[in-house]
Amino acid sequence: MVRKIIGVVVGYLIFAVSAVLLFQIAGRDPHASASISFMLVSFVYGAAFAALGGYVASTIARSGNLIQAIALVIVIALGATISILSQPGKGAIWSQLGAIFIMAPSALIGGWFKLRRARG
Repeated sequence: MVRKIIGVVVGYLIFAVSAVLLFQIAGRDPHASASISFMLVSFVYGAAFAALGGYVASTIARSGNLIQAIALVIVIALGATISILSQPGKGAIWSQLGAIFIMAPSALIGGWFKLRRARG
């Protein structure tokens, strides 16, 4: 059980730290409006790190199922939802919506790849 929790925490840290670094290096506010090109880059970047997080979460947990990846999906989507609800009407929500609809599902894809690789 501890490995499963650690897996989800590490998977989330991979996703969250990469997101913080992206916005800091780019000098952008994730709650400000952005160009379409920056949004697309950040969605692809975030999806890649979310998938890596799902893969790592499943690897650490060694469970043979997608439970940890699903937990990571929930954590990512819940964090983004809380962010939206905590600042109603303040700033753009494109990054949070991207986290909910693109990045969170990508964590599941990462877990699926790990499961597929383990069975193959």
